[in-house]
Amino acid sequence: MNLRLIYLSFILSAYASAATVDDLTFALNETNTAYVTDCDEKATGTLVIPEFYNGAPVIEISRRAFQDCSSLTSITLPDSLTAIYHSAFRACSSLTSITLPDSVTYIGDEAFEGCSSLTSITLPDSLTAIAYRAFRDCSSLTSITIPDSVTSIELEAFEGCSSLTSITLPDSLTAIRIGAFQYCSNLTSITLPDSVTYIGDEAFEGCSSLMSITLPDSVTYIGDEAFEGCSSLTSITLPDSLNSIGEATFRGCSSLTSITLPDSIRSMGPTAFEGCSGLTSITLPDSLNSIGYYAFTGCSSLTSITLPDSISAIGQGAFGGCSSLTSITLPDSLTEIGVVVFRGCSSLTSITLPDSLNSIGEATFRGCSSLTSITLPDSIVTIGENAFEGCSSLTSITLPDSITEIGDAVFFGCLSLESITAPLHLVTDLVNSGTPRDIINVSTLDGNGVGANGWTTTETPIGFVNVSLYPWIYVLNIDSFIYAEGLDFSNQGNWVYLAVLNFTLARYDFDANGWTTEETPIGYINLSFAPWIYILDINSFAYADQFYVRWIYLKN
Repeated sequence: MNLRLIYLSFILSAYASAATVDDLTFALNETNTAYVTDCDEKATGTLVIPEFYNGAPVIEISRRAFQDCSSLTSITLPDSLTAIYHSAFRACSSLTSITLPDSVTYIGDEAFEGCSSLTSITLPDSLTAIAYRAFRDCSSLTSITIPDSVTSIELEAFEGCSSLTSITLPDSLTAIRIGAFQYCSNLTSITLPDSVTYIGDEAFEGCSSLMSITLPDSVTYIGDEAFEGCSSLTSITLPDSLNSIGEATFRGCSSLTSITLPDSIRSMGPTAFEGCSGLTSITLPDSLNSIGYYAFTGCSSLTSITLPDSISAIGQGAFGGCSSLTSITLPDSLTEIGVVVFRGCSSLTSITLPDSLNSIGEATFRGCSSLTSITLPDSIVTIGENAFEGCSSLTSITLPDSITEIGDAVFFGCLSLESITAPLHLVTDLVNSGTPRDIINVSTLDGNGVGANGWTTTETPIGFVNVSLYPWIYVLNIDSFIYAEGLDFSNQGNWVYLAVLNFTLARYDFDANGWTTEETPIGYINLSFAPWIYILDINSFAYADQFYVRWIYLKN
């Protein structure tokens, strides 16, 4: 008795697991053709859709007709079928196989999206396009052959097909649209036919197992983020037909060791190679005229790079974090270095800046802790704030007279810096931004006093001297002080006063202890708050250890 009950239960179960035509809802067109409009979501197992309904051929599967029929495992479509519309089989999560007849000419958007158990599908030769998200998140699909009739693979058509290991593309294909194979994480290789001209944004993004891809000479456009996150990609050859590299095109391709850009490339988008931590070398063509922001940020194995003469600007952060970069050649065409361009290039020991350069951006060399020297050309006009912050090995630097503006904290954290040679007009800005006064040396003026901006004297000075290391200057002649704009020197009895902008800075009596002079001094003055003193006569200094100074104006 028990065996009979078990057998009967098995038969009933098997019967219940087979979906029937009664689970379907049909409708008729005016042309005496039929289409499936709905399926009972409780339908289970296998289903055969009939070729005729009430004598009318079944030619269409309506939009969302089988959506969320999560217990159907297999569906057979009739040979009369011509169209499968939007989301027709969407989220049929137990569907393992489906055969599409050759009569089908149209598959709509999201038609099989989320069919996570579908392992294979054969597409008919009548198709001309793979629609938007048609097979998105078919995570068990391992391989697919695209028929020769297809000319385009639309947006996100195979996105998230994480088990897809291979795909065959036809010679008829011209375009791979946005995100077509995005996150196909098991796809190891793909060959694009010579007919392909367009690779859309994010087309192969996140294909983390993709090791190689051949791009045909027909390709003229590669979109933003097209190969982003292809962390197993070791090499790629770009065709001569390509004229630009988009934003983040190869970002995160951490196994890419080298790449040669063809002579046709004119521009490189932002973050194009960001995070390509295995990249040791790259060849840039003479046709390239711009490098986008953060283009090579985080390329921590890149040791050297030569920029072509066609480059006029380097974008923000372009080489930031290239911690193995020891040298870089900058072209004479370069006029601007953007913000944080070389930030964190901790192995960079030296760099030569071209004579064409007129600005250095904010924090451009911040954290270049191995940089020992740098020569700034006379063309430099502005230096941004924190430009050399944390350059802890930098020992000296000369700022040219051409600089009119210098930002705050330019040399903050430059612990080894012993000498800054700068024009007089930058001294106040340097001191106000925290640069120690005692390492600043004023660059020499010429014989005509050129560079004495902001100062007036009763005579034309022939030069000036830094007295910040020796602030006590002896006065040989109480009537021979220089007059500097903004300074008021006055004498009252046996006291000498030095005031800047009406604020008294120092008052000292005539005590010459510890000093030697060729003449007996009548007093001295503290110049530590106003260290830049113009020399009127190179032979008429008071002698104080190492300095002769002559003053030309002080009224008794």
